[in-house]
Amino acid sequence: MPLDVAGVESADSVVLNPHKWLGAAFDCSLYYVRDPEHLIRVMSTNPSYLRTSVDGEVKNLRDWGIPLGRRFRALKLWCLLRAEGVEGLQARLRRISPTPLAG
Repeated sequence: MPLDVAGVESADSVVLNPHKWLGAAFDCSLYYVRDPEHLIRVMSTNPSYLRTSVDGEVKNLRDWGIPLGRRFRALKLWCLLRAEGVEGLQARLRRISPTPLAG
């Protein structure tokens, strides 16, 4: 089955699961959004107990998802990239994929 990504450039968001294809530890997903401001408008919650004096000066990641948390899930992916490198991950994908991947 060929990998068909035609039209992905028109997507508003794309979600990837490195814990499935790349061998990352469980609970590691990536998502890209075309318009982060739209995501913030949809997910934002701003009760008084979550406001700080620097809200206007920094990106507050609590507004990027439902959990309001700041868990360091990215560390799992960073460690994987450091351990295997881009070439190692490309080789892993090529071994798994039934068809050649571009790149």
